[in-house]
Amino acid sequence: MKKKTRGIFVVLLVLLMTTSLFAQGQKAIQSPISEDNLLREGTQIVKEKITLTGFGSKYAGNAEWDDDMLVWRELEKRTNIRVEWETVVNTEARTKAQTLIAANDLPDIFFKNALNMSDVRKFSESGQLIDLKQFMDEGLMPNFTKAYNNDVNLQIALTEPDGRIFTLPAYYPDPIDTTRRFMYINEKWLERVGMDKPTTMEEFYDVARAFRDMDANGNGNPSDEYPVSFGNITELDRTTRGFSGIDNVFSQPLNIIDGELYQMYTSENMRESFRILHTLYSEKLIELDIFTRGTSEHFARLSNDQIGISLLLPPADSSQFGILEPTFGPLGSDTVIWNWKVSPLLGVACFSITSANKYPRETARWIDYFFGEEGATLVRMGVEGDTYRVNADGSMSYTEKITEDPQGAEFAMANYTMWLGPNNMPGMYTAKQTLPIFEGTLTPDCVDIFAPYNTEHAYSLPTLPTELEKERATLIGEVNKYFNEARAAFMTGKLDLDKDWDKYVSDLKKLQVDRVEEIYREAFKIIKSKF
Repeated sequence: MKKKTRGIFVVLLVLLMTTSLFAQGQKAIQSPISEDNLLREGTQIVKEKITLTGFGSKYAGNAEWDDDMLVWRELEKRTNIRVEWETVVNTEARTKAQTLIAANDLPDIFFKNALNMSDVRKFSESGQLIDLKQFMDEGLMPNFTKAYNNDVNLQIALTEPDGRIFTLPAYYPDPIDTTRRFMYINEKWLERVGMDKPTTMEEFYDVARAFRDMDANGNGNPSDEYPVSFGNITELDRTTRGFSGIDNVFSQPLNIIDGELYQMYTSENMRESFRILHTLYSEKLIELDIFTRGTSEHFARLSNDQIGISLLLPPADSSQFGILEPTFGPLGSDTVIWNWKVSPLLGVACFSITSANKYPRETARWIDYFFGEEGATLVRMGVEGDTYRVNADGSMSYTEKITEDPQGAEFAMANYTMWLGPNNMPGMYTAKQTLPIFEGTLTPDCVDIFAPYNTEHAYSLPTLPTELEKERATLIGEVNKYFNEARAAFMTGKLDLDKDWDKYVSDLKKLQVDRVEEIYREAFKIIKSKF
């Protein structure tokens, strides 16, 4: 019996060795370029050119990611790595990415917001995404490693409990990028109606009413003005919450009070926020099609001089607008929180390497180029002498081929680089690369003016234990679904803020809003341990 067992063991051992040799042979066949091909320093990454396959989330206004796009062509020239892209419009990319992963039909890399953090956690556990920390430890990612070691925001958002890292972010450490919206007011309209910039909530309403009634744009039609117009209902809601003293911790209506986290869904502050929304809607001080119209319609109205107060200005001339400081709120100016100040991670799950990638070390070096100044400048500015120039003081400006484009610089650059769209381009981009897009606008001045009102709690959500993260994702989805429906009902008058408020609170309790608070408190404990 022992001989038989020993024989079986020998057979199994031979099979395992054979399988291992076969696998190594397969790897050799699949990876014809030797390990010596990798260059550990310099912009060129490999001696002999390699090609990767990539799946990317592409903004609809972006040109095709192909060999004709300036930045991809230049990046290939510098690094000697080519990427063959499959792209899907950003609103549909995640669904397609999940389909590819389910079929195990993997590209070498996922790029921009093709996945979210829940996907990253799930597919790292299945072994379909690989650990990037090993390449950091090997010294292949010096640019990202330096940023990671110097900013706990990166550490808490990206690091798994066991220390591994499976995704890289869009990292914008400077204030010019981390305050995402500002308030503007049409100063020409103020002159026409004979009023000053509002400094209280009542003055804000009075100015908006004057814009509504007094033919503020002077075209002879007193009914085509939109006194207040934001990009969408979410932007409007978040801003009125800020006026009502509600923060946006972990991208949710949560406040930090005396060092402890509290949910604000059922607070009196939220009732005041809803009251602002109802006043604006019921008095026709905002667009009544705010729930349905798109951003393009907003910009069309801006260009037609139909908007008085806004968070968004057109890419072309907006000289009639001035900065509206957020000094007002229903509970007093001291309670205003400009919650548009966000974490420097404007996207978290922006880049991953899959298990199908035959060149993971080379790919790690390639993406690290985006986290250095030279790579970041290429991505945001293009090629010197073509799309940008360097000024005498070392700053950069876009060339006339970009600045004179009637669409504005951002959309002009969409023909040459892939960063257009939601802020999820992996890499590190500082004020040096982002200030040029704001040249000639009010934005640089806004940064300092709004700083006193900015939230002090702009954190990225840290990685949580798997089961707790699943519970969080489920509960917050249910709570926010109900919240959005109730907000619309209170805003339009279908629900009454006095008669129906208690039921609203009761419904949220049934949806376990207090458990949501407990989970986010666990996340905040991690934050407190790091800061």
